[in-house]
Amino acid sequence: MEERIIKHEENIAKILSRVISLCKQTELTDLAKKGEQVLKTYENAKKYDDIGTRS
Repeated sequence: MEERIIKHEENIAKILSRVISLCKQTELTDLAKKGEQVLKTYENAKKYDDIGTRS
């Protein structure tokens, strides 16, 4: 079950990356910046979780 959650999270991150790219192309810079913040938060949380699960 946890593997499925991780897979869904990764898919959401990929989709968000595409949305950010489209926002930049259409000059929706504020929305792109917010998306980048969300993606950065996800990546930081994932790194923290990876470190915690290795212990």
